[in-house]
Amino acid sequence: MPLSKIEEILFSAAGNSAQLLTHFQFVDGHINLLLKPVSDDQEKPAKVMQATFAKAVIESVEQDESERESWPLDIIGFDCYSEDERWRFVLNCGSVEWIWIPNGHPLRP
Repeated sequence: MPLSKIEEILFSAAGNSAQLLTHFQFVDGHINLLLKPVSDDQEKPAKVMQATFAKAVIESVEQDESERESWPLDIIGFDCYSEDERWRFVLNCGSVEWIWIPNGHPLRP
């Protein structure tokens, strides 16, 4: 399955490795993510990627409380959708999915 544009940017910067979500924080209208490559090499520290989405509005958070997982979370999919020069991001980590729009502009249906 091909990577989404956001996956291409974040994952290629980390050496095209599969990623784990180690941190998701929404503070003062900003979403901050920390991603760590999946690595079996215990001697070489993994390069942590940080992504910040400024002036973000969270549209929804869907979480299956019966299947709550421990952190770090596997990233099942990280998609982005463009419409009228605005973006919608969907981060799916299995039992939890976040959907947000940066810059505070909701997309029209």
